[in-house]
Parts: sequence; C-alpha cells; structure tokens
Amino acid sequence: MGIDNSTLALLARARATGVSFARSMQIGRQRLYLNHRLLARRSREFSELLTREVWSLMSASTHTGNGYSEDLFRTMGATVVDSIDYSDYESASVIHDMNTAINNQYHERYTLVFDGGCLEHIFTFPVAVKNCLEMVEIGGHFVCMTGTNNYCGHGFYQFSPELFYRILSPVNGFRVKEMVVAETLPNGERYFLLPDPALLQRRIDLVSSRPLSLWVVGERISNSPIFANIPQQSDYSLVWRSPGQEHPDHYAARKNTALKPSIRTRLRESLPRPLVSIGRRIRSVLFDPLTHHTDLVPFDPFAVTQSGS
Repeated sequence: MGIDNSTLALLARARATGVSFARSMQIGRQRLYLNHRLLARRSREFSELLTREVWSLMSASTHTGNGYSEDLFRTMGATVVDSIDYSDYESASVIHDMNTAINNQYHERYTLVFDGGCLEHIFTFPVAVKNCLEMVEIGGHFVCMTGTNNYCGHGFYQFSPELFYRILSPVNGFRVKEMVVAETLPNGERYFLLPDPALLQRRIDLVSSRPLSLWVVGERISNSPIFANIPQQSDYSLVWRSPGQEHPDHYAARKNTALKPSIRTRLRESLPRPLVSIGRRIRSVLFDPLTHHTDLVPFDPFAVTQSGS
C-alpha cells in the first residue's frame, strides 16, 4: 500500500478540486513509491494544477519522512495525519483490526479517509469499507486507489467499479465525484472516466492487456445509516423491478447460441493452432481494448475543468 506517480497525480487533482486534507486518516500507513525521473517530466502540469509554490513543497516532501507520506499530506493542507493498521509494524498511529467495527470515537472525525491499496487485503471487506465511510465527516471525502484488473494474487480481492458506485450512493450518505480507471505504462500513465452502469442500465465489462487500478472519490453528503440497505448489482435490480423482463446478458447468450457460427469462427477453427495463436498476438498489439471501449472517456487529471461526476 502506498503512493506511486499515478496516485500522486490524482491526489494533487483531489486537492485542486476541493478535497480537504485538513484531518486525514490513511488506511495503512502510506509509503512513497515514486519514480522521480518520470515525475520531473510532469512538473509543469503539477505547478499549473497546484501553483508552483505548493508543488515545490510537495516535491521536496517526497524526499523526506523515511519513505512515508505524512510530510506530503501536510504540504496539501493536513494538520492531522493519522493511520490505522492491524499491527504497529509500520508505526501506524491507530492499531485496529479493520475486519471488526471501528470505535464510535472515530465516526465523522476526518475530512479525508484515504486508502492507497489496503482494502483488497482485508478479508471482511464490507466491514472494512463501512469503517472507512463511518470515519468521514459530512462534506468530507473517501478516496481510494485499488486494483481492478489483472491483479489476481496481489490481495484477497480485485474490485469492480460498480461495487463502489453502489457503495458510495445517496442511500448510504455518499455520492461518487470521480471514478477513474488508471493504466500505468512504461513511460507514464493514462486515465479514463467510467460511468455508472445503473445510468446505462447495463453492465460495463472491462478487459485489458495491462494491470488497471481504480481511482474513486466519494463525498459524504449526509449521515444516512451505511448499509441499512445492502447494495445490489444494478442490472439485476432493474430486472427484479420488472417482472417478466429477461436479463440482457441472458438474452444475448441465448441469441448467440442459436446463431450459426460466424465466418470468422469457422475460419479460426479451420486454421492450425500455431497460426491462430500468432493472429491473437498480433490482434492484442494492434487492438487496444481501452481505446476502443465505447463507455470509457479519456481523462486528464491535470485538467480540473474536466469533471468526473
């Protein structure tokens, strides 16, 4: 769990778009994992986003603190930087097992609760994420960077964007401000906004050739009881409200099985396997599934006029 170049850029954006770091709680004490050579290439964008003075302080803070991020958070306005962990092996300020409910003394205590990659390692995820939300004050934010694709084996879980859309909903006292898919490339990063499947009334399947992370910004808008109603996947909720309506995925599967094999399928089945394998490799290079995804919108974290909500 920690802050890399991509996370730093999105944290800077969060500060520039109104997220208060004044009283911050980190889920797990956050280390810094920064590539300073690549970071230097973006210094102009950081300076324009935050002002040159703030970026200068932020940049300097990434070299202090024994590799941890408290100094970085202070340059972004934090007067309190707490961290919570199961043990004191990284000197977290609060020792608590997030598999169990957090003490009421921490409820609505922080302007920012930030998870840089801890929740996927906690077995009882619903309890852990509820703890995170309970600690956010009204008007404060829950901010998370977590693996969403091609991270199998990294932790207990990878998380779907829809999971956070359903968790961070008004019925639980939150709203999603930004839902961003982040892909780390050899020489930088690229980002895409991802809409709410409930608004499209269908699933948004996400396939990629590289690992993807999910950047989530949720604002607490009320103190509605969290998970009084258990979140449900939106496409099933839609079908349940419409008796007799067939699920779109079930209809598509039934329709496809009724069709004769396509010319491409028959051609693929007639070719030698080594040739098919070569063709798939060529296609994976030439066809980028994210660029051609009809539901994803290219996103620039340094363009504060581009809204993710």
